[in-house]
Amino acid sequence: MTNKPFKIKTRINSFKHAINGLIHLFKNEHNSWIHALAVLVVATAGLFFKLNTFEWVLVTFAIGLVFTAEIINTSIERLVDLASPNHNQLAKEAKDLAAAAVLIAAIVAVIIALFIFVPKIKARINSNNEKLLVYEEKNLSENIQYCCSWDECYALGFGQHKIIS
Repeated sequence: MTNKPFKIKTRINSFKHAINGLIHLFKNEHNSWIHALAVLVVATAGLFFKLNTFEWVLVTFAIGLVFTAEIINTSIERLVDLASPNHNQLAKEAKDLAAAAVLIAAIVAVIIALFIFVPKIKARINSNNEKLLVYEEKNLSENIQYCCSWDECYALGFGQHKIIS
């Protein structure tokens, strides 16, 4: 590589190549569609649960990690196909390893999502249960039966019991 002078036009062209790579990824790589759907679901959940800045940073990092791994995997697959059009065990291993990188990135992204969203989902469920119980307490007759857990109340007849802790 020679030392060429810095030119804005050259930098703009490099962005054009990168955009072309993204267009190719989304036009031709079916796994990228699955990743894009996951991004849509996670972004919607993030807006619904009102993620804080740090949570958005983690989600953004996870999304970037998965797409970066997918792009590197696709690049390796293309280069291997070019260099070894016939079946070759080393070529297969290179492709398998690149695919494993995507799998690991996706697993890490799911783990990050679980750390962020499971507590929020649990809190939402608990909040809804508490609201339901307050409503039920207001509408109970004098023949209130007491039970110790939500499951026990449900088993005895939903809507007729009060949870006590």
